[in-house]
Amino acid sequence: MRRLRLAILSLPFAALALGCPLASAVDSGTVDAPTFSPAGGSFTSDQSVSLSDATIGAAIYYTLDGSTPSASSTLYAGPIAVKGPSNTKTIRAIAAKAGMTSSSPASATYLVNTTFAWTDVTPSGQAHSQSWTGIASSADGSHLAGEVDGGDIWTSSDYGASWTNRTTGTAFSGLNWTSIASSADGSHLFASVGADGAGDLYTSPDYGATWTDRTPSGATHNQKWWGIASSSDASHLSAIMNVGDIWTSTDFGASWTDRTSTGPANNQYWNSIASSADGSHLAAVSVYGDVWTSSDFGATWTDRSTTSPMQGQLWRSIASSADGSRLAAVNMVDIWISGDYGATWTDQTASGPAHSLSWYGIASNADGSRLAAFDSGSGPGDIWGSADYGATWTDGTPTGAAHNLVWDSIASNADGSRLVAVDGAGDIWIWAQLP
Repeated sequence: MRRLRLAILSLPFAALALGCPLASAVDSGTVDAPTFSPAGGSFTSDQSVSLSDATIGAAIYYTLDGSTPSASSTLYAGPIAVKGPSNTKTIRAIAAKAGMTSSSPASATYLVNTTFAWTDVTPSGQAHSQSWTGIASSADGSHLAGEVDGGDIWTSSDYGASWTNRTTGTAFSGLNWTSIASSADGSHLFASVGADGAGDLYTSPDYGATWTDRTPSGATHNQKWWGIASSSDASHLSAIMNVGDIWTSTDFGASWTDRTSTGPANNQYWNSIASSADGSHLAAVSVYGDVWTSSDFGATWTDRSTTSPMQGQLWRSIASSADGSRLAAVNMVDIWISGDYGATWTDQTASGPAHSLSWYGIASNADGSRLAAFDSGSGPGDIWGSADYGATWTDGTPTGAAHNLVWDSIASNADGSRLVAVDGAGDIWIWAQLP
């Protein structure tokens, strides 16, 4: 007769044999520390902070007064609001669960500053009271470049605090500069001359220290260049003639190709052009014409405004998100927005205070959520801003020294937290958080 032998398994191994997770069978050890979303940092808008914990069933307790949290602190039940206009809040939290050791404290600090203002950064000195025609910004806003009609190109490497004249005393001084663009890091600059009907295209690879004429001869020489755009690394450049064609370069401006030598986009009154970060998506507008887009580095173009009310408008300026999907264009009446590479458009200022203004220029941040436009098409005006992809607009200069100026150009950094604009008969202005 065979004896029945029983094997008695310890609890952990029994749990595994039954297919149960070990953690479910034994509650021992230390609870994971809470995590914060978003992570702590500086923000330009109100924040809603969520706390979570990787340990299933753990409760989270937190403090806002700097004290060490415990199981008797406030029980986390939902997102914690951190609101401006100027607010610093440190959240300290622990997680606890019966049968386990409570986590070590975790903390995150949030600085929310929603107070912004326009500051004249050239109130005196040589850069003061110039006929500014263009302005460009690096992705972080630290490197800026501006140009003066019949004057020089100026650069700043300290967010506009100080400015250096880069072309004084050179062959590039006193030219009729019309437009300027920058690479994402600010090292490569691209500028056009053409206000006098006879100009060229110029590039700089060293933050504006030296310049090269990229169209000294041939069909691109002595043209009325009016607008330009650059990819983030400046390898892909595009330029428009005020009466003529769209040209592109894939080698930092060394050589150029006429992209609209034939077809309906030929010989238009081009007024503005924008580029995606990689240069593949381009968008351009023409005066008394239409809005055009290209998705193949400018090789082919599609008219996106063949019907009323977009067709035949006084289009003045266009801006693009980094991926080229979101476009914003202004004419002498309204601001139009597209979220599908220009396939469809919505008039975002068809009514209300921003309707029927003489819109002249527009800028976009990298994702297209923050936009800035000015209404100086027929005289002094203001700068308006939108923080919701153009759905609503607010006058950002309704009073004060920046109100009712002859704005000529505007640029945004990548996240939209810093704007730079030039007054065509005055100074350079910066919009940023107040310290």
